Amino acid sequence: MDEEGVTLLGNQSNSADSFVPGKKDRLNPCTGGFWRYHCGSDALLASWCFLIGSALWVWMESDNVETGEQQHSFAVSFDFGLTLTSAVIFTIGSAYFVYLTYPEKMQEQMAQMQVMAEKAERGELSFMQRYFTGTDMLIATWSFNIAFLPFIVYGFYLIGVDPTSAAGYVEVLVIGLVMCLTGIWVFSGTLR
Repeated sequence: MDEEGVTLLGNQSNSADSFVPGKKDRLNPCTGGFWRYHCGSDALLASWCFLIGSALWVWMESDNVETGEQQHSFAVSFDFGLTLTSAVIFTIGSAYFVYLTYPEKMQEQMAQMQVMAEKAERGELSFMQRYFTGTDMLIATWSFNIAFLPFIVYGFYLIGVDPTSAAGYVEVLVIGLVMCLTGIWVFSGTLR
């Protein structure tokens, strides 16, 4: 969206009211109201694209798991199974992220964040609430970071199978770095 409020779907304002057509229009994809409601902001459009990509990844990895089982190779099946696990976690996080990017839900989150920030200032939040479960967005961002764990497991598996090969060490190092970078995103949403 540019400075004037123009998106791919035409002229839009940033208020939640501009995205809320009647319930009948929201359900009918043949109406402009459906598309304005479900794809009317850049955040919604991006989160839907991310969800579609994650779902395609699950589909691709499901096929790979079946192929690995046909080859009767534990290493291949293990790799594809862990990648499928990661894809499923990403897809769950993506679906939750889509849910959270609807304008009325974003307004609820802002109110929720204000209440949680006030509680954080008074010291009323537990460690888990402050860093993991305090807000819906915090829960969603953690799902993306957790989705990298199966790759770390596979990296340690590679190290255990062949400790002289660099492949396992590189996988653990690279995924560890990616998890740290994703962690910056996660911790930027924590309640300090």
